[in-house]
Amino acid sequence: MKQLSLKNIEDAKNRIDKYINKTPILSSQILNKFLGHDIYFKVECLQKTGAFKIRGAINSLAWLLENGNKPKHIIANSSGNHAQAVSLASHLFGIPSTIYMPKNVSKVKAQATLSYGANIDYSENRIITDQKVLDKSTEDGVYWIPPFNYKPVICGQGTAAY
Repeated sequence: MKQLSLKNIEDAKNRIDKYINKTPILSSQILNKFLGHDIYFKVECLQKTGAFKIRGAINSLAWLLENGNKPKHIIANSSGNHAQAVSLASHLFGIPSTIYMPKNVSKVKAQATLSYGANIDYSENRIITDQKVLDKSTEDGVYWIPPFNYKPVICGQGTAAY
């Protein structure tokens, strides 16, 4: 992976600003006193889908569209927050999505993913799930948003600290 820069995160911020919630930064006087330092918390639980992961998913799709690439279908492999984020981001951009999950996923996480508009493809375990998404990603018109180690996701999620 190429080196990321602050400019990449600034670009991501400009791409996603209109789609995400501006979340507060809070501090705890008791914790600060106990630790002897000022500690701050970015309250991303107030973000759409309840986590910072929406930032990476939206940035990935907005970046694609900005570069003239609109896939026919979005896919991801996740059993949690990334699944929900990709589901909502795909819905916002009007692109159908399928999330690959192991069948032992939390029912709450699966229901939330479905509620944002994605289809779910269940597998026996994580190894099969990951192989299915890898196989599907080679099909024409399909775009895979990995949950980590992918520059548009990293830059989007980095906007939480920006």
